[in-house]
Amino acid sequence: MLSADGMVELDSARNFALKGLTIGGQTYASGGSFPEFTCIDVTGKILRVPCTDERWNVRRDDAGITYACQGLEVSIDYRRTDQDTLRITTRVRREGLWRLLSVGDGGGLLAIPPTQSEEVSFVTCADGGRICRQPTWWRDVRFGSPLQANFVAVLQNGQGLILHPTHHAYSIGFGPRDNQYRMGCEQFFRPTKTAWFAMPLCHEALSLELVPLSDSNADGTVNWVDAGILYRDRYIKPNRDLDPALRDGPSGKLRWKPVPELRATLQRLREEIPDRPISIWMLAPVGPSTDFLPSETLREEWRDLKSDMARIGIRLSPHDNLDDIAPEIAAADPSHIRRNENLGLMPAYRDCFRRSLSDDAHLAAAIKARLGAWSVHRGDTYHIDVFAHSPIEDYCPTLPSTFETDFRRRYDWLAYIHDKRRVHVTSEFLVEGCHEVCDYSWWSLFWNDCAADETRIPLLPVLFLGKTYCGTFNPTAKTWVNHDVPRGHPNVGESLLWGVKVHTDLPDEFAPLYEDQNRYWAEIADKTVDNITLNDGWWSVRYTDGSTLRVLENGGRWEDMQAGHFVFQPTAETDDKR
Repeated sequence: MLSADGMVELDSARNFALKGLTIGGQTYASGGSFPEFTCIDVTGKILRVPCTDERWNVRRDDAGITYACQGLEVSIDYRRTDQDTLRITTRVRREGLWRLLSVGDGGGLLAIPPTQSEEVSFVTCADGGRICRQPTWWRDVRFGSPLQANFVAVLQNGQGLILHPTHHAYSIGFGPRDNQYRMGCEQFFRPTKTAWFAMPLCHEALSLELVPLSDSNADGTVNWVDAGILYRDRYIKPNRDLDPALRDGPSGKLRWKPVPELRATLQRLREEIPDRPISIWMLAPVGPSTDFLPSETLREEWRDLKSDMARIGIRLSPHDNLDDIAPEIAAADPSHIRRNENLGLMPAYRDCFRRSLSDDAHLAAAIKARLGAWSVHRGDTYHIDVFAHSPIEDYCPTLPSTFETDFRRRYDWLAYIHDKRRVHVTSEFLVEGCHEVCDYSWWSLFWNDCAADETRIPLLPVLFLGKTYCGTFNPTAKTWVNHDVPRGHPNVGESLLWGVKVHTDLPDEFAPLYEDQNRYWAEIADKTVDNITLNDGWWSVRYTDGSTLRVLENGGRWEDMQAGHFVFQPTAETDDKR
């Protein structure tokens, strides 16, 4: 039988199991047993129960297909959206002797039969962008580990689709199974490793969308760039209050030293770079034992130094870390500390623990106290780690969190600083969503080695350039980076291709980085990518304003870059070459 205006074929003889999908004119068979339910019973036993199981009492009505057993009722609803996408929503109606942990598809929501003439590729924004052609093994990927954006796309013969969970509590799997390629998604209603029957439900409903691909940039082909453009235009929201100083000048991280020494270092930076704003994230001598608050002496020194440097165009921010908590504080109040799947306190950096983001009273007081202690005012820049990190599950029995609920809490608190207090936020990793309230993610790109069936692609700039500011470390300043295999960071031209600014933690590198890379990056930081191609050993980027960038493929390490390894044409009339 057909459903969702002909987009879905269900097998009524098998409890309305998904049989096939028609998306964008392309028909896909189901490769698994959607829906397949993972449940926990009162004894703590984990059960994987496909929809075809005889124990289900199944009914079909306006709410979709409802599966009931042992007091658990779950409905599956298939809907065609106004944009001709397919939205599949799973909703928990009630729970009893069984409780729902997740809903999946037994290894494949859809199947793509391989052919000798048609290559099958999977595209992810993992580590800046990967395309997996004819994959040789099965992969399971989650948001933030390593996905920076909530989708996986599949391409075959100039057609394809995007699988997009509308939340973050998921795992997407793809690869070869049973002589065909499959792609599927498991959605988690409780933390993924829940083994306790009494764990509260985190989500009443979760949805995913299947979105057909088209030639988004009208270049005559449908490829990974089109997947990025479609996803960007439909789902990636812009940061509407980006800090122009982060774009227009160099930035980096320095350690706190005696104030006279710091003043001399900062004044030398001003002399070397006389006419550009400079942003510094300062690693001050504070930690979780003091709740990251400075001493009175440090506050006075900081306030005076920050004020004096602001007069000469240098902006200082503490390098903060909000949700770590010292052991002595955790021992005094363990009810608001994150817990792992064994219900033990969750360790964080060194010997401290992670505080639950649901502790509103603490977080509100901590943010207010820190912004005051560090003399942070409207329009200032403020660096805070952890809140833009990958989400973390919390198994606390009273305040559990999935990746989705944890992400929402991070977003809300970043938004409080960025939108309500009107302070420009910088943080560590780039993840979709947090970019809306984080002006600059200074670790957006850190290349890991590619598998044999993978190729690195510059998907990150297609998605995020013009929406937020992205950065990475200077490889010449970080001695722990292996420059060969894997090559941890891009060279100068590649950094521009991927749309990331390069910063450092060495004072001597600020001026060279500005001349070698930052001033070029500032020219493209607010642009939007229209197309990226690779021909004759050169990457070519066309932006929507008509400007172009060409970058030599495999140009070597940063230190090996020579003149002519990239060519940036900011307008049709000028040609600025390195």
